[in-house]
Amino acid sequence: MTALISSLDKLLQLRKFFLFRVLLVAVTLACLGPATAQDVHNEKTEITFGVLASEGATRTLEAWAPTVSLLNDTARKQDLPYRFRLEPHNEASLLEGLGRGTIDVFLSDPAAFVTAEVEEGARAILSVAQMWQNKTYNQTGALVFTRNDSLLRGFEGLAGRRVMAMAPNELTGWKLAVQEARKYRLDPESIGADLLFSGGNQREVVYAVQNGLVDVGVIRAGVLENLAKQGIIKLEDFRPVAPMAHAGFPFWVSTPLFPDWVMGSMPNVPDQALGLLIGTLLAVDAQSPQARAAGGIVWQAPQNYLPVHDLLISLHARPYQNYIKQAGARIYRAYKWPTLGLAALIGFSVLFLLFELSRTKRLAENRKDVLHSEVRSKQFYRNAIEDHTVFCMLTKDGVISHVNDHFVAVLDRSRGSLVQNPFADILDESNQDLLKSQIMRAMQAGATWEGALQLLKSNGKAAWLQCTVIPVAGASKALGEIAIVASDVTQTRAGVSEKRFNNTLELIQDQVVVLRPGTMDVLFVNAAAENRLIKGRMGGGWKGKTAGNFISNEDLEALKKKAAALANGPERRMTWEVTAKGDITYEISLEYAQPDQEEPRLIAIYRDISERKEIEKAKTAFIATISHELRTPLTSIKGALGLTLSGATGEMPPKMNNLVSMAATNCERLITLINDILDLEKIEAGKMDYKLETFDLSQMLTTALDTNKFFADKFGVAVRRFADEHDGPALTYGDPTRLTQVIDNLMSNAAKFSDAGSEIQVSLKEVAGRWRISIRDYGEGIPKHAQPTMFDKFTQADSSDTRSKGGTGLGLSIVKMIVEQHQGRISFVSEEGVGTEFFIDLPVVVGETVMPIPEAEENIQNPQQFSTDAIAGEIDRNQVRADRAPVAVLEQGRMSGQDSDVVKSHSGEGIVSKFSSAGGRRRS
Repeated sequence: MTALISSLDKLLQLRKFFLFRVLLVAVTLACLGPATAQDVHNEKTEITFGVLASEGATRTLEAWAPTVSLLNDTARKQDLPYRFRLEPHNEASLLEGLGRGTIDVFLSDPAAFVTAEVEEGARAILSVAQMWQNKTYNQTGALVFTRNDSLLRGFEGLAGRRVMAMAPNELTGWKLAVQEARKYRLDPESIGADLLFSGGNQREVVYAVQNGLVDVGVIRAGVLENLAKQGIIKLEDFRPVAPMAHAGFPFWVSTPLFPDWVMGSMPNVPDQALGLLIGTLLAVDAQSPQARAAGGIVWQAPQNYLPVHDLLISLHARPYQNYIKQAGARIYRAYKWPTLGLAALIGFSVLFLLFELSRTKRLAENRKDVLHSEVRSKQFYRNAIEDHTVFCMLTKDGVISHVNDHFVAVLDRSRGSLVQNPFADILDESNQDLLKSQIMRAMQAGATWEGALQLLKSNGKAAWLQCTVIPVAGASKALGEIAIVASDVTQTRAGVSEKRFNNTLELIQDQVVVLRPGTMDVLFVNAAAENRLIKGRMGGGWKGKTAGNFISNEDLEALKKKAAALANGPERRMTWEVTAKGDITYEISLEYAQPDQEEPRLIAIYRDISERKEIEKAKTAFIATISHELRTPLTSIKGALGLTLSGATGEMPPKMNNLVSMAATNCERLITLINDILDLEKIEAGKMDYKLETFDLSQMLTTALDTNKFFADKFGVAVRRFADEHDGPALTYGDPTRLTQVIDNLMSNAAKFSDAGSEIQVSLKEVAGRWRISIRDYGEGIPKHAQPTMFDKFTQADSSDTRSKGGTGLGLSIVKMIVEQHQGRISFVSEEGVGTEFFIDLPVVVGETVMPIPEAEENIQNPQQFSTDAIAGEIDRNQVRADRAPVAVLEQGRMSGQDSDVVKSHSGEGIVSKFSSAGGRRRS
């Protein structure tokens, strides 16, 4: 076919007569028509999708390629002859491509769309909405921002500054900023000393401000928050200039809000292709790969872009700059051919002028008809609202100016008691704050507010209205009145909410009574409370009764005081115990609950804890038995076995010696377990004795290490003590004996889990306002799966029946409790096959004041690696084992080291009475 067409072209070039050429072409097309039609049917129509690249071409391709792929996949599945191709553009190339007809559908800001709509006849098919914290936002604006350390506060300070924006014609950027600056009588020429444009890339504007290349940046609202969310920048490094507050809008913005980006199409795009595009994109949800790639956007029906037209007209911006001149130029280009002549041009111009006048007249008449229609529609809707809804009107100051009959009936008030009175007077206190903080602000901003309001009837009861509050602008476009259109949902809300709440309480086995604060009316009791409390005390039912009907006056007054305390806050729950008849002990939990926009209530839960009390008594008796009846004989057995092993009773055969040694070891373990259980019981019961004093932590550490030297010798492990970096004593406040117990436990664990010939490294230094003791071993390390529970009771890294190391699993739990009782923190770093390092942080004593441990950076508060001192001593581990280093307590200076990565941390308040929340407390 190609060869045939080529031959025909050559033949045409040889003919000089026009008629012959026309006839030959007609015959050729008639012959080739069926084949050509068949080829076209088999080919796919390519639809070019142009996107305004606001963050660069690469980012645009990454963001929109999944969407284009989805469109092509859908077209293939539906067997439609279309193929979509993605093209990133700046604003100039996008408008140029639309003018040339090389772009079929496009995604741009509203200004570029309006230009294409006016100049090229484009139409809006979809609008973009941003997803942010599970909500959609289909409006945006411009953000004028600067660095956080800048002194710039408002638009009036822009004069003489270095300013960068994306592009001169970008609506959600420079154009809105110019419009807002004009309110301060600033011309575009005087806004910045050096005005730069990034070529449409928003990130370049952010980087320029961040790095100090310019003083002020102008970008689209929401860009900074999205970059911060992605971890690319820190939001606290920047500050908005002249920020505006728009109700419900979550981003920094310096201008009024306008519709967000829009997808438009050219007139030549087939309806079938548009249907495919619109249907596919509307089905894309916020969690889809396409939405996430595009920055969390969803698609909606097209918005009204008339405000954008008005803005561009006021700015004399394209397509409304020099509009008459441009129209004349287009006429001139259309009729400039010499063949038309000057007379034809003038005649056509006159006809065109008459046509425009006629068209303008028709438009004016149509506009008049529309206005009349709008008036009739408004009157129709006003009548419909009056007849079928709960309706009232307020002045701009919130005073009721009109109420309909339904409003009067719902509140059971007279019309005279409502009109000319503040609307806030018929709201409860929480809704009064809502009216002031949200509703009136939304009205001033020209935004509609929707939600439930609790209004007070004449008898003091609540009426719930689902309201839509609408601002009504006057002739000057300022707020003139406020319309409230509502539905009465009192019965529905009360029925559904109360039924769900009561059904939940019925599932509780404890006795539950719900009271109304203030009056102490009984609102509800579950079946358990009705059977045991209500019927047992006063008989009959509980409806219409108060708490005073089944408790004494003294108890009622006490209950009212507790309820008042909970209502005032900040605590909303308190628990106490009482003993009832028959020696039944109840734990009473009283909670003040106030669901959103509902009346508050008191929930009293009566729990029979008599059995628990008996268990606690049995537990106390059991502990006493262990203390007096078990530990004493075990001590004697231990002593007897020790004398036998020492040879005091004569030499024993080897087999007997092994059995006696085994018995002595198990006896020692049992005594240790009993001591740990008793210590744990004392700590949990708050009966552990602490002899608090100011002492030198360094001296205590030296004494503890000397004491543990024998235990380290037993396992063939060396102990290395690094030299203290501070001058003078390391003073802290606490019980030296209990802290020595902490060191003993950690040293014992380090020795037991270290290989013979290795060493334990110990250091004491001041870190970020606290004393830090570190104990490092080069043993087996703690498995990652065991690290989260290492401080739990009866927990060991190796909990199997065949574990080789002894222990009760209570040591680290006791260590944690003792450290926390000293207002300290304990944490650890461990890596299997490398070793473990424990960190103990204790308060510093300065003069006569005990300083609480201050908050610090995360890597200091919760260490993420082995300490530098410990790593400094980490010489070749195999070499240490081979050399069998002698057991000793050594001194060594600070050296450099390397990193590890695993940490667990626990902290507590400890002996709170010894420390003040303001930073310290003088010692007594």
